[in-house]
Amino acid sequence: MKKITPILLLSLLIYMSLNSCSGVNRSKQNDKPLQSEILSDSLYHEYQSQGRMIVQRSFQALSSKLMTAIQKGGVAHALKFCNIEAIPVTDSLSDFYKVEIKRVSLKNRNPLNKANEFDSVIIKKLEDMLAQGRTASDTLIVDQNNHIYYMAPIMTVPPCLQCHGVEKTEISDENMTLINSLYPDDKAIDYQLGDLRGLWKVQFNN
Repeated sequence: MKKITPILLLSLLIYMSLNSCSGVNRSKQNDKPLQSEILSDSLYHEYQSQGRMIVQRSFQALSSKLMTAIQKGGVAHALKFCNIEAIPVTDSLSDFYKVEIKRVSLKNRNPLNKANEFDSVIIKKLEDMLAQGRTASDTLIVDQNNHIYYMAPIMTVPPCLQCHGVEKTEISDENMTLINSLYPDDKAIDYQLGDLRGLWKVQFNN
């Protein structure tokens, strides 16, 4: 991909929703309302398409392995899988696509998924959009250091609640005990349907 001139942080650009814990749906709205003076059309759509493809395939890789774990040993087995294997899966895909893929959250379970200050700004903007009754959007960002990021929201849907819902309601006592054992500093519970849980974050090596 071509390099672009350094620019300041670009905020939310395009609108879309997620139909699963982490999967991406394409928006039917204008995909490029603010971008023409920042990136050329071809560069914009190249990064956008690659970001969406990488997130979708990363979600598919994780969800298929998670489903296999659930079939083998229920939610408890899936929790153990996530504890050991989730980050290695995204790391291997990062190597394959030559990007950096992360999942980040303000209420993280794994300490390695904790949102930094940069991520927190985007998460809070998406939370504001949801509070206003708007659809959470995916985001293409270029920072002042010429780094290009694609970010997509991770929304809470029914399958998420067995591990991320309300204790004693969606999360069983047995599974809550396991969560506390695997993640002593866990923050990733008490989500409701439709809540924003975090972001997929893809940093391009441009």
